[in-house]
Amino acid sequence: MKQAIVVIYRDFGPVYRLNLKAMARAAREQNATAFVITLDGTEISDIEADAHFKVSNFSDFSLTLTILDELAKDFQIKSVLPAYEEDVGLALQAMEHLGVRENMQALSELVRNKNVMQAKAKEIGVPIAQSYIPSTLSVEEFNQSGLHFPVIVKPYDGMGSRSTYKVHNETELQDLALSNEILKQYRVEEFIEGEQFHVDSVIQNGEVIFKSVSEYSTTPLKSLQDPTTLFASQIIFDESVAHIKEMIRLNEIIIREFGFVNGVAHVEFFLTPDKRVYFGEIGARLPGVYVSNLIKEGYQIKMAEEWVRAELVEKHVVQYQARPYVGAALLKSVCTGRIDELGDEQKIIEDKQVLYHQIWKQVGQEFEKASMSCDAFGFVVVKCDSHEEVFPKLQQINLRYQSESKFSNGN
Repeated sequence: MKQAIVVIYRDFGPVYRLNLKAMARAAREQNATAFVITLDGTEISDIEADAHFKVSNFSDFSLTLTILDELAKDFQIKSVLPAYEEDVGLALQAMEHLGVRENMQALSELVRNKNVMQAKAKEIGVPIAQSYIPSTLSVEEFNQSGLHFPVIVKPYDGMGSRSTYKVHNETELQDLALSNEILKQYRVEEFIEGEQFHVDSVIQNGEVIFKSVSEYSTTPLKSLQDPTTLFASQIIFDESVAHIKEMIRLNEIIIREFGFVNGVAHVEFFLTPDKRVYFGEIGARLPGVYVSNLIKEGYQIKMAEEWVRAELVEKHVVQYQARPYVGAALLKSVCTGRIDELGDEQKIIEDKQVLYHQIWKQVGQEFEKASMSCDAFGFVVVKCDSHEEVFPKLQQINLRYQSESKFSNGN
């Protein structure tokens, strides 16, 4: 029986298209068939999949499972891969349904439900922020929790800092309580002051076979709240630094204890001014937005391809070539409204330090107020001569592009 992979795909932009093509290419290299399941209305080319199936929605898992059951009659499905974080639960549960892998329902809860995730992290001894699950968001309940302002209030299954709030005092807490009706969907965490990092991994047989450690220029939440703030990452290649070593160690513990088998993981960490490392959260998915391309330029690999190879190739070894002082940033705007003029893309193309870029927006489109940290014009990846030059270079490009873009009917 011929082997196959199935990708659950939402058409959310060029980055995801590139990942889809990479997955299909890697599957074909191993003589496996690449299937894709999308929502109605999404068109897929022959380059992106060998066969394409459509469902009206992904919320009703039975629609997708019916298709998978039919495919499983003629193909050995080795994995179901989610292209987007929102579909991680569906993909993991589909693998358990098909008998591809055990305990995927449990892993789904761990990576999509932050309440379960944080409880597990505490159980295995990984440092986390103090937190509680609110029932009222009342001041009385907050005072009983033992936490102190400021705190973070966020959905238990959130992504991209959407519907996430930094609350500084009792008045803000009361205002937030009045504006949110379904409080059981939220959790309250102490705010950890410090820097934020992410570790992106490829996993096979429960072991990390590739990892990339990156530092954010600011937190995703701050970049969402203040669009003047640069939102970027740069790869940290020096693993001899104590806090980088600790993040790598904790990353491996979390992946092993959470029950990852084959796949990818995106893990967030915080570093306090006194160099203590705290676990933030984990996703069973490819890194989002610009990070896949950052890793591509920093290591000369495509994580989407390596993910598929980890599923199909026994004892896969990731072959990479490190290129230091690489960083990537979103191109953001402080303005909103109809786009009358975009920044000069030719200046980006001609910049010798730019390795890759994408512009997602077009003149005439609306640029709305960001609801997620990844909402932007596009992104750019650069190569500099030192670690210290990366973020200033990205800020220079972002500010120039921002100042050259013009809007109407906006702020």
